[in-house]
Amino acid sequence: MTNMPDTVTNIGNLLHCVSKQIKRSEQEAIISSFLATTTETENVKPDHCAIKRVEKLEKDVFTLFAQVLHLYQADELMISFNGGKDCTVLLDIIQRYFKRNKCISHIRIPVLYIETEDSFQEVEAVVLDCERRYNINLIRRKGCIKDVLAEVLQEIPEMRAIFMGTRRTDPFSENLNIMQVTDLNWPRIMRIFPLLDWSYRDIWEYTFVRKVPYCNLYEQGYTSLGQIHNTSPNPHLRIFDPITKAVTYKHAAELRDAEYERAGRNIKSNIENCANNETNGTEEQGGKS
Repeated sequence: MTNMPDTVTNIGNLLHCVSKQIKRSEQEAIISSFLATTTETENVKPDHCAIKRVEKLEKDVFTLFAQVLHLYQADELMISFNGGKDCTVLLDIIQRYFKRNKCISHIRIPVLYIETEDSFQEVEAVVLDCERRYNINLIRRKGCIKDVLAEVLQEIPEMRAIFMGTRRTDPFSENLNIMQVTDLNWPRIMRIFPLLDWSYRDIWEYTFVRKVPYCNLYEQGYTSLGQIHNTSPNPHLRIFDPITKAVTYKHAAELRDAEYERAGRNIKSNIENCANNETNGTEEQGGKS
């Protein structure tokens, strides 16, 4: 993980509290240090076939957007954003659609970002980068999502629908519909899931083809980002050198079996087991899933 300067404990605090005291170029340099630079991997490349698949994915999502705008005004829409790979793809594809339609190209859809005390500074860097890159109207809040949503809807009562980056492989999402109202005990709003049926590979192909920004944790073997206390590099991307005993990780896009996308969540015991297997001479299988 990239280290911050000793005097900086949180990139968000730096750029929001002392933004007037440092040059824009210095701000951008700090943010960029947390962003990934990889634009392709051995198994996922932005080649002709990938471009064609991404164009098909875009076409389908754009069709959905057109349907949504028949039901809602553009200023009745909001985006849920957390700085992860899926939400950033969602933000990018929404921005592309709005820019290509002159009648709505001027509209800045509010983007809701809920801060947490235990979040990765690398993710915060992506949020700040997207804020400037896409010129978004970022709404920052702290608290649980249910309470924050109620608060925001009270402040902006015209909001009727929210785009979310959920995919069907996410927990408790397998039975979702593309458009689905929140549950009865939640603030009432229509949830829209444009990426619901996208695969893990779809996300990475779109990211590479459309040059979507993402944090460098994904270059370090993280495949699904939660909080610092419950997220580790994916053990299925682990590479162990039996000579030097060094452990490294493949890029997140190299995960062969998307079933293990969330294998890096709460896996302290799994990592310890891997280490024990290496010590006992068991062949390391990480990175070959």
